[in-house]
Amino acid sequence: MKKQKYNGSNGDYGIYSGSIKTIPNNFNPKHRYSLEMRTDLKSKINSENHLVVICMNPSTASDKITDPTVNEIIRTMFIMGYKGFTLFNLYPERATEPKGLPKYETVTKDKMDKYLKENIDEIDKFLKDKPDITEVWGAWGDIDKKVLKLGKKEVLKLLKSRNINVFYFVKKTKHGNPPHPLNRKIAKFRQPRNKKYL
Repeated sequence: MKKQKYNGSNGDYGIYSGSIKTIPNNFNPKHRYSLEMRTDLKSKINSENHLVVICMNPSTASDKITDPTVNEIIRTMFIMGYKGFTLFNLYPERATEPKGLPKYETVTKDKMDKYLKENIDEIDKFLKDKPDITEVWGAWGDIDKKVLKLGKKEVLKLLKSRNINVFYFVKKTKHGNPPHPLNRKIAKFRQPRNKKYL
């Protein structure tokens, strides 16, 4: 078995590699709507045992390899006693840095492009099928791209319509956003008692 890496650079899912699910199912180098890992496939997905995370946009993680953000989500999942996680994003285009996002940025102030609409639809479908999800970890950090701002607006609107709370750790960023999982201050505060809510 390969050595598991839950922090730092890319790693693999080790003994849980058979339980990774992504949408799209086959690796797409341009976009990813969701990534899910479960340590117990028999357990029911609810907010007591499953961590739902919303970050900014996907980077390099797939169903075969992790990336630094996914490593931190896995660490948080284990620290907090969850049996799995599902990761969504404000926007589904892959980019290691937000400045790499303009390729798909064909949105206006109030109009979603195809990818953003499909992203919102995937989140909505997941939540609709799992009524016991009552909260999600907001972890997108500060955003300055038009498409990310619209993504945030649409995601928050969807969560509000389903009465789902958004929690985060430590204090909000200077622009009032929940900090990203790679924010170093989060590490020592990843405990249920330290949740704060938007």
